[in-house]
Amino acid sequence: MHRDAYIVQSVTRPDGSSRHEHEIEETQAMDEEVAINATVALQGPPKVGSARSLAGVMDGRPVAGKTGTSESFRSAWFVGFTPQLVTAVGMFQPGEDGSEETLTPFGGAQNMTGGTFPTDIWGDIMAPSLEGQEMLDFPERVRLDNETRERSYVPPPPPPPTTGRLSRRRSPARSPPRRKSRARSPPRRKSRARSHPRRSRARSRLRSRARSLLRSRRRRRRRARTALAPAVTSATTPETGPRRPDPEPTDRPVTSPDRDA
Repeated sequence: MHRDAYIVQSVTRPDGSSRHEHEIEETQAMDEEVAINATVALQGPPKVGSARSLAGVMDGRPVAGKTGTSESFRSAWFVGFTPQLVTAVGMFQPGEDGSEETLTPFGGAQNMTGGTFPTDIWGDIMAPSLEGQEMLDFPERVRLDNETRERSYVPPPPPPPTTGRLSRRRSPARSPPRRKSRARSPPRRKSRARSHPRRSRARSRLRSRARSLLRSRRRRRRRARTALAPAVTSATTPETGPRRPDPEPTDRPVTSPDRDA
């Protein structure tokens, strides 16, 4: 149930008559089953979550709640409740111009989060406030209607079994897909960029110079070949030694030396 927050409960005149009496107006914000399951989920932080330090403060009393920390640690809070009482603790640090500043750490805490001092303050308030009251338990989790509701989707029935020979149906011959004829554009002629007259002259000079160098190389090779050609010399044989040239013919008669002389 939702109830609007208020500060003044009643106002009484000096003569004892009542001038103002607050009237409680309740509106149902959600279904009872949904609220019960939400309460079951909120019992996690005080037991094993960021507010587990309350386990040793509340003496086993069931607690449900949730810690919270804003961006850049500008605020921290803890909102918790028991079956009898609910309390919210929030910490803020306004600046000189009224803007929210980052909470200055104290008491050995590096960063001010909802699980630090807001949870400790909440326990210091709730423990003495519930002292002497009956220890009540929260209701257990319930199954909602939408969790047991059958699916609205109905699967189609299976096809009937076929008996006998299966008749093959010939599918109509499909014509091949037609290719879209694209109009061919005429071939583009490659435009040759006209060279500058100075560049053409330089190229012609380089070509003529290369040709003259090639010709000079060929001439040098020919001269080297002629210089390295072997000269005609008298051949030598290993038996007779060097071959002497034939004697020149003469008109003198050949006479043999006198053996008896």
